[in-house]
Amino acid sequence: MFCIKCGKEIPNDSVFCEFCGERQPKLDKEQQQIAPEEKAEKPIPEAPAAESGQAMPAVTQPEGKKKSKKKIAIIVAICAVVVIGVFAVIELSKPTVDVMESVNIPSYAFTGYNGYAKLNTYSISSGLTSSTLPDGIENNTENRTNWTSLVYYLHYTADKTLSLKNGDTITVTSSTTNEQQIKKLASQLGIRVKNLGGTKDIKISTIKERYSSASEVAGQTAMLKKIRESAQPLVKSYIARKVPCTVSSISLSDTYFLKSSTKVTSYTSTPNDVLAVFYKVKVKYNGSTLKGNGVVYVQDFNTQVTSANVMGKAKYSYFIGGSMSTFAGAKKEMQRQTSSRSYTWSKVK
Repeated sequence: MFCIKCGKEIPNDSVFCEFCGERQPKLDKEQQQIAPEEKAEKPIPEAPAAESGQAMPAVTQPEGKKKSKKKIAIIVAICAVVVIGVFAVIELSKPTVDVMESVNIPSYAFTGYNGYAKLNTYSISSGLTSSTLPDGIENNTENRTNWTSLVYYLHYTADKTLSLKNGDTITVTSSTTNEQQIKKLASQLGIRVKNLGGTKDIKISTIKERYSSASEVAGQTAMLKKIRESAQPLVKSYIARKVPCTVSSISLSDTYFLKSSTKVTSYTSTPNDVLAVFYKVKVKYNGSTLKGNGVVYVQDFNTQVTSANVMGKAKYSYFIGGSMSTFAGAKKEMQRQTSSRSYTWSKVK
């Protein structure tokens, strides 16, 4: 037992403390047996088991460990951001190809005439050419092959394809059908492809239109000047090749607009109007001088025929002798050569 005053250990049956002399209370036998065990350290009680349905109390970690784990998490997060940033910089440094930026609808993409035209979506151009590699890409055989394939895989759709007219606005969408092949080829080329599946609004202005009259054709001064001047020497050489003769003179006669009677009612209608430029010709043949007509004509004549392309569409004819030496004869032969359709002939002044 222990003294109630000084706390020192004394025999269980002591009446007074042998150290300080304080009187001690009398203990019964049960207390005397327990008393010596009180000097042992009390065990730390175990936490009671959680009853069913009750959460175990949270174990509080030392403050030092919490701070250490927090620092590690911050370091890991910073490293992840740095790695992502490095990859992002590498990716952004690659040349970028926007598949919608230069998309256009060329005139040859349309079948038919204004108001009845049909858009052939396979003819929509990305504006990217297979022969021109993107800037920054080495010009070698492998890259040229991959780039050609990538351009080939680009396809486009449109929200409207029938009954089109100039002035309509249509929405073109880049198809993602070949997305995997395109991205694979882009990766091999070291470029980034942008706007797959993107859209672009395009206003139509290149659908064929028929000329309504000779006076309307006369307004195309640049085109008429080009064909009248450029065709004359070509007609002269053409005649000399066809007939063993010498062309002594050639001069511009008249220009005619031949309007077909065919009406446009659908995109399959083909009116085939004609522009014909006649030249008066004199040739020396077997010692005789003969008069005739040389003709340059353009079939399917419409507003898409310009001074830039008119000679590429031109055809040549030479009529001489007999009934064809007169304009009436030349006119009859022209009708036979162009088609059997009926035309309204109007002189272009």
